[in-house]
Amino acid sequence: MKCRFIIAILAALSFFNAKAQFITEVMEYTPAPGQLINVAPWGTPDGSHSLEGGINGSVCLGAFGGKVIFRFEDPVENDPQNPFGVDFSIFGNPMPEWSEPGVVWVMKDENENGEADDTWYELAGSDYWFSSTVKEYRVTYTNPGGEDAADVPWEDQLGNSGLIRANSVHTQPYYPLHDSFPNIDPEKYTLNGTLIEGLVYEHPTGMRSIRRAFGYADNQLRGTAPYSIPDNPYTREIENAGGDAFDIGWAVNSDGDYVELVGGSWENCQPS
Repeated sequence: MKCRFIIAILAALSFFNAKAQFITEVMEYTPAPGQLINVAPWGTPDGSHSLEGGINGSVCLGAFGGKVIFRFEDPVENDPQNPFGVDFSIFGNPMPEWSEPGVVWVMKDENENGEADDTWYELAGSDYWFSSTVKEYRVTYTNPGGEDAADVPWEDQLGNSGLIRANSVHTQPYYPLHDSFPNIDPEKYTLNGTLIEGLVYEHPTGMRSIRRAFGYADNQLRGTAPYSIPDNPYTREIENAGGDAFDIGWAVNSDGDYVELVGGSWENCQPS
């Protein structure tokens, strides 16, 4: 199982402004259990700060619900004059036949306190309206204990359960260690978000996970520099920087109604 990654995020160029910005600060890193959790550089809090200030950092989010919250120094404006109307891009590590789409949320710092404690809005990607998509989905992970890799049990609020399987390649514990992640309960914890249906199937040349049409992180291949020129998110071709371009105008509230956000300082990437 490939680990869900977020690899650097770049605010898109304003149509009339030659300056783009990178992530200023990673505010929170809360992964789900996974095969690269507790391993440097992808699955540790220190490693998550590699996202700051450039485009070559990386972080593993683990299984469903893992998230990273970060901010930009300047507000990322919802500017329709940006190329294709998009406002920022996310570069993950998908492969030609394997994507792991992650849901993206945005928040405006309305109380101007510098904390990520205002209302979060999901960016409605192509699968948001599908009948198979589950809003407010919750998964609880239980620590199997021990100092070596072991299957991590999970259960959801729908009565489903299963295991995050350990493998022989990655032999460290997959449940986040309390020393590194003191905010995660060492016994069990629950993560929530929007669950989109997996499009995974077996092919004669190996397993494949189909990319979504638009609106998800870790979904589209990276293109070529300059990475400040985004791609059209509504086409499958890689025209410019590649990666996944996002329009803040896709933001919806908890009722699924579109909202208008003018300026924003925070983006949260959360796999589903």
